[in-house]
Amino acid sequence: MTAAAPRQRRRLTAADRRRQLLHTAAQILDTQGSDGLSLPRLALAAGVTKPVVYEHFRTRAALFAALVEEFSAELFARLSSAVAQHPDDIARAVRAANQVYLDYIAERGRGLQNLFASVAGDPAIEAVRLASRRHHIDLWVHELDRISSRPLAEKRAIAAMFVGSMELLGGRVMAGLLSREAAAQLQEDVVLRFLHGESPRQRRGRVVRRRSRATA
Repeated sequence: MTAAAPRQRRRLTAADRRRQLLHTAAQILDTQGSDGLSLPRLALAAGVTKPVVYEHFRTRAALFAALVEEFSAELFARLSSAVAQHPDDIARAVRAANQVYLDYIAERGRGLQNLFASVAGDPAIEAVRLASRRHHIDLWVHELDRISSRPLAEKRAIAAMFVGSMELLGGRVMAGLLSREAAAQLQEDVVLRFLHGESPRQRRGRVVRRRSRATA
């Protein structure tokens, strides 16, 4: 009886290898922080040689920039999918986006904190973050186009406020200074008050009072 030939490991494509390295790097950030993430340590954790890592990321800063891009693209894809399910209801789109954002923080929170703390002030990475923020603002401008005839500049200002408040409240949730429930409610109140002149709770109260008068 002849021995079975050893199975050859499938060689990953360059794109798949890059994704694997970024996934491994994100795990290191979660467990060891940014101080534990270097290119040699990434190679060891990913089970590849150091030259393989250097083919994809020439420097540690390039790796961190790629992680910021990866996190931002993943979040944007999730937000876009959630918002697209409510094309004619901005209130539901806001709620869905809030939940997606807070879920993402819960999933990636420690790694995000470690990453952003380590790259604060880096011009190249700040440029990546600003580009990501512009994509998020464009997403909400598109949604506002459906329901509002405001000038474009005003819609961009509202969208920027929405994205900025989401980031601010999300940061407080990550820091343990605010519950996710409170953050979601504050975000909804701020955005819908700006759009409609009243918060969801005020609107619900107005509806209740109107119904009470109608049945009196």
